[in-house]
Amino acid sequence: MVPDVAEHARFFDHLVELVPAKFYYDDESARINPRHLAKAAREALKADAKSKAKIAKREKLDPDKAATTLELQRRKAQASKDHVLANGAGGDVATPSGRLDAVAGATGQPSGGQSSGPPAARGLNLQLSGGTLSRQELLERLHKKVEEARQRRKASEETAAKAKEWKQNALRDNAAAKQQQAKQQLAGSKRKSGVGEGPVGGDTAAGAKSPGHLGQAQGKSQGQSAKKARREDQAGGSSGEDPVDFKFPRIELEDGGRHGKPPGARKLSKQALLKQVEAKKAELEALGGTEEGKAKVQQSAWKAALARAGGEKVLDDPKLLRRSLKRESKRKEKHSKAWQERVASQQDAQAARQAKRKENLAARRQTKVDNKKAKREKKLLRPGFEGRKEGFITPGGSQGGK
Repeated sequence: MVPDVAEHARFFDHLVELVPAKFYYDDESARINPRHLAKAAREALKADAKSKAKIAKREKLDPDKAATTLELQRRKAQASKDHVLANGAGGDVATPSGRLDAVAGATGQPSGGQSSGPPAARGLNLQLSGGTLSRQELLERLHKKVEEARQRRKASEETAAKAKEWKQNALRDNAAAKQQQAKQQLAGSKRKSGVGEGPVGGDTAAGAKSPGHLGQAQGKSQGQSAKKARREDQAGGSSGEDPVDFKFPRIELEDGGRHGKPPGARKLSKQALLKQVEAKKAELEALGGTEEGKAKVQQSAWKAALARAGGEKVLDDPKLLRRSLKRESKRKEKHSKAWQERVASQQDAQAARQAKRKENLAARRQTKVDNKKAKREKKLLRPGFEGRKEGFITPGGSQGGK
C-alpha cells in the first residue's frame, strides 16, 4: 500500500510544483493602508515597500535563489516543526502538505537527512491517522484566529468588550420588542375573536377569512398602532414635561393696546396716512402744554420707536409724506405721458400698415385687369390675318359699296 501512496504523492507534488508559490500561498504580511498614516510614516512605508520589491524581483530572477512551491512547503513545515520543538511539544509534527516526519521510516528514509530520490519524492510521508475535529476544537481554533487577527490590527480589549456589549444589548432589545409585538398581536386577536362572537352572520363573516390572513391583518394593525403610540410618546413625553404653548410676543402699551399689526389688516394709502398724521398733529397742538398732551406725545414717540425697532416703516412726518405724494404724482404723470405717446405711435404705425395694404391690394387688382386684357388681345391675333384694324380692309370699300 505504501508504494502506491508514494506514487500518488509524487504525482500530486508534481502538480503542486506547476502552481506558482504566489498563487498557492496567501500573503501572511498584514497590509497597511498608507492613507491613515502620518506623512513621515507614509514616506517610510513607501520606501520600504520599494526596496523590498527590488529585492524580491532580484531574487525572483536569480535561478539559484528561486524557490519552487514544494520547497516553500518544506520550509514552512520545518519552521512549524522548530516552533513546536522550541515550545517543548513532542510527537509527530504535521507539515502543510499533510505529511508527518515521524512516519519517514515507512519509506526507508531518515527524517533528518536529505533523500537520494527526485525532488518530488523527498519527505513523502502522509498522515494516515486522525479523525475529524470536534465542535469544541473548531471553536477554539476560530477564537485563536480571531485573537491573532485582532493582535495584527492592534485592536484594544476595551473596544472589543464595548462591541460585544453593544451586540448583546441590541439582541436583548430586539428580543424584547418581538415579545411585546407578540403580546400585542395576541391581545388584538383576542379582542377580534370576542367581537366576532354573537350572531350567525358574524360567525360566517369571520369564517370566510382564513386564519393566516386574519393573523397578518391583526399583526399589521397592531404594529401600526404601536408605532403611532411610540411617536406620540416621543413627541409629548420625551422631556418629561407638558408641551409648552408657544406664542409670539406682543408688546402691551399703557393704553391697553398692543404693538403689532392685527391679522388681516390692510395697508393704508399715503393720502389716508397724511390725513391721519395731520389730524393727530392738530389734536396734539390743541392740547398744547398740558399733561395729557405730553403723555400722548411720549406715548406716540414710544410707539414709533418700538415699531422702528421691530423693522416696520413708520410714516409720521407730514412733510415727507407730501414730498412722497408729489414725487408719486410726477412719476404717474410721466408714465401716463409715455403711455399716451406709445399708444399714439402704435396707432400711427397701424394706420401706415393699413394704407400700405390698401395700395398693395389696388396694385394687385390692376395687375389682374392688365393680364386679362393682354390675353384677350393675344387671342385676336390669328394666323393669316392682320388682326383688328380700323376701317375697311380693301381701299375704297366704302365707295364701291355705294
